[in-house]
Amino acid sequence: MGTTIYPTVPVAQPAAEPWPPLSDNGDEHTIRVDEMFARQLDNEFSAGVRGLLHDPESGVAAQSGEAALEAIAGALPALNDLKERTLAQAIGPRQRGILEPLIETRLDWAAGTLGQLAQRATIEVDDASVADRIAGLNQDAATSWHDPAYLRKLGRTAVEELRYQGERRGWDAAETDTRVRAGLSDLYAGAVETAIGQDDLDGAAGFYEHARVVITPERQAAIDRRFIRARAAAAYRDVDRDMAGIPIEPAGPPGADVFAERAAELTPEDASDAVRAGIAQVAAFAHRRAERQWQKQQSDAGVAALEWAQKNAGASLLKMPPDIRDWLAPDQWRGLEAFYIEGRLATDRDLFERLDRLLVYEPDAFAGADLARHRLSLDDEDHARFVGGQKAITDGTSDPAFIRYRRARLDADRTLEAKGIDTDGPVAATVRADIRDGLHSFEAIEGRPPNGQDIAVLVAEAIDRSVGEDSPAATPANGAFDPGNIILAQAGGGGSRGGGGGGSGRGPQTPPAATSQRPPTPGPGHNQPPREIPPGLPNAIEKWRRWTQPPVQPPAAPPPPDIAGPRAAAEQTAEERAAIYDTYREHLQELDPDNALLKLEPVPGVPPDRNTVDSYEREVTRVVKKKIDDRTAELKAQSTYSNDSDVRTIGGEVDLRFEFDKLKIGGTRIYKARGQYKEGGSGELYALPGSDGLQVGFRMAHDMQKGTRGSVPTLEIIVPGRDPVKFHYNSER
Repeated sequence: MGTTIYPTVPVAQPAAEPWPPLSDNGDEHTIRVDEMFARQLDNEFSAGVRGLLHDPESGVAAQSGEAALEAIAGALPALNDLKERTLAQAIGPRQRGILEPLIETRLDWAAGTLGQLAQRATIEVDDASVADRIAGLNQDAATSWHDPAYLRKLGRTAVEELRYQGERRGWDAAETDTRVRAGLSDLYAGAVETAIGQDDLDGAAGFYEHARVVITPERQAAIDRRFIRARAAAAYRDVDRDMAGIPIEPAGPPGADVFAERAAELTPEDASDAVRAGIAQVAAFAHRRAERQWQKQQSDAGVAALEWAQKNAGASLLKMPPDIRDWLAPDQWRGLEAFYIEGRLATDRDLFERLDRLLVYEPDAFAGADLARHRLSLDDEDHARFVGGQKAITDGTSDPAFIRYRRARLDADRTLEAKGIDTDGPVAATVRADIRDGLHSFEAIEGRPPNGQDIAVLVAEAIDRSVGEDSPAATPANGAFDPGNIILAQAGGGGSRGGGGGGSGRGPQTPPAATSQRPPTPGPGHNQPPREIPPGLPNAIEKWRRWTQPPVQPPAAPPPPDIAGPRAAAEQTAEERAAIYDTYREHLQELDPDNALLKLEPVPGVPPDRNTVDSYEREVTRVVKKKIDDRTAELKAQSTYSNDSDVRTIGGEVDLRFEFDKLKIGGTRIYKARGQYKEGGSGELYALPGSDGLQVGFRMAHDMQKGTRGSVPTLEIIVPGRDPVKFHYNSER
């Protein structure tokens, strides 16, 4: 039934093509049909033969070597099968009789082609075998270059293999001789190059002289170049190995001149200019390597010192292993001493500002910074902040907190520059610390992270607080000096670095602006005549002043002029600071031998910094004041009589002279303008060490009741800001 396009319209199928007639009636038409059909079968057979022999991918001709031989062995059965399949398609004896001679002709051609392919494949297999054999001989020669007898045996074997190959290939005598010489040259040249690669240049040179006669000129030129490069490389290695042994001392890495001098000593006299330049480069590299090793050693020493101090709390630094202690730099010592004094690490403000600027403006340089080197100069919070920023940069991740701070700092720096304020100055550092504090606490206060508008407000407020129009840092519009902006410093109001929330690096807070009120103009009250002074009041005032005020010290001699320049001035300042440090340390040893500060041994050759000297001064002041207060309270408790004045009478076995000798330890004798404490007087007055102005004195006072002069032992303790305390000794009490 035909195919239905529409349900009611059938389509008829075309009739099949009829086959040739099966009977042979011998007419001309039937003969032509048989010939045509036989030619079609021959064409199909020819295409099959060509595909079997010459297909670009699977044909026998596409194979080589052993694969071609295997393909040839399988091609003959395949051709026979193709022949049988083709003849089976012939109809009748006439078609078979026409087709069979055609197939035989093509099989003869295929057999000849297969013979040629087999010969080519056999040659390829034979050449590959010889090549493998020669390669093996060359490898044996390379590993046995130091054995001349064995090398000669290998050479003879290689010559025989090559001559045998020439016979099979049909080479003439000249070509065979050329190939034999080339093979023998390759064998010995490879052995020489192997000897050069084993860094035995002397042995390689001797072997090369022996084998030069059998090596071709082209290979000789290549080997000569190899020798030149090998000798230069050996010289570089020797120089580098020698320079790697130059000792690196804790005081600093060897200078470039040390490496240059050593390179000049190690340079061969016959070295070429290129070799000399290469040795100079090796010396420069060795110098940079020594600097990196020295810096790494310092970094490791700082981290190890901190770990040791944390594990050995209170132990003397002299017990620290020398391989750690000797490598600490002055700034690391300062950080370690601050850790001992304060019990925690303190951040160096200048270092913090440098790292913070790198973090924002040069992140690539910051990523390569050695934070371990500055471990003792950064507190735990700041160190963790910088380590986190460095990790985010190296990992290629984005930290929202860092992105917000970077935007805030860039905005603040641009605003400060527009106002003409140095972005590296203390005011800018205060602004940035304020911004860090605000960003850190914003989310805790507002319950959300700050957005762009919030950051702009934080920046503006921080700048207004530090450099606003009413700030003492502001300059009048006309540039004139305004004395109304002068603010007296409050006692004990020293600023410190702001902390919390990554807000390190904060400088002292700017004091509030002074009011613009002017002093009152003179009025009637200023013109009143002075009141009468009661009799005896001037003497009482003078006595009160003498007891309550410390004596006026003579003005210090002016420092000698700096005739040697800033460096000499700096050295003189360091020497003076070291002398003050030694004095306070001696005082502390006398007053409190077990004090924790005394466990911090001074570093030989490193002058103490200002912070260390101040810490010793504060400690001496504290110890002296505590000693005075404690002993005063004890003596007051032993007083047998007390009146309303500041004089206390004490008796019994108390020796006020002995008490005075104990209290004056570390003090300096001073004199007053008059009285028993004047120069040449019978009394002794000592200014105690420290910064509180404490004084202690001993004199023999007059007994007004008995009328005897210099008969009452008197101990006086003078504390600025308090009433002087006097202890009179009375044996009858």
